[in-house]
Amino acid sequence: MIVSNGATLNFAPQALAETVPSIANGYFYARDGLELSGKFATYAALYRAQPIVATLVDKIANAAARLTVKVWDITNPNGKVQDKESAYAKLIANPCTELSPFNFWRWTFSTYEVYGEAFWYKQRAGRDSFGLPSGPVVNLLPMHPSRTAILRNDAGA
Repeated sequence: MIVSNGATLNFAPQALAETVPSIANGYFYARDGLELSGKFATYAALYRAQPIVATLVDKIANAAARLTVKVWDITNPNGKVQDKESAYAKLIANPCTELSPFNFWRWTFSTYEVYGEAFWYKQRAGRDSFGLPSGPVVNLLPMHPSRTAILRNDAGA
């Protein structure tokens, strides 16, 4: 059982430990990497060990994080207009309460450059009658790809 803010989450605890699913609808962690001299090396290990890779990833992430992220309203009959007032525009302007916008976007871009994917956990404003999160998204939290569980469907995909 996993409890968050006093409420039980509808989340299978085995999702925190399985590395290979035992059944088609089991959980597993992504394991992408390279075989080097008979040892498994993740992209993160290459990032730490190769200064050229780290420099390139850091340059891209720092440059991209400095860009201004804009939300456009395309429903205006006079053409697209920058939206600064909607809930989504405010969320994108300050996506995470735990990190500054620059650090959030830097983390997102550097994680994407190293792993080829980046995940965010969407925190919602309220809970429904079953105690599950509901309502508008109010916060985005970074989720590391190496610790993100994937639920496979009956076909194993």
